[in-house]
Amino acid sequence: MAHVCRSAYDETLAHHHPWYVRKGVHVAVYALPHRKQLLIDLSGTTADKYDEVKADNTLVELVNGAEVVYDRIQKLYADKGILNLP
Repeated sequence: MAHVCRSAYDETLAHHHPWYVRKGVHVAVYALPHRKQLLIDLSGTTADKYDEVKADNTLVELVNGAEVVYDRIQKLYADKGILNLP
């Protein structure tokens, strides 16, 4: 997870942040869980085993909810004419 998030940040938002913010983000991504721990958390179990179906369903709900929020924010930005800020 840390590697994927760091790469995504470095390729996108890092270009707009000063050095100290970039380094802070790099430190913060190490607090992200590993894939297995994320699946355990998503499935709501406490054991080392996880329910893949439940984790997948939870992840789908999360993505659907995030999509609603994203679409609303994009509409607000479009209404205010600030989608293409430098």
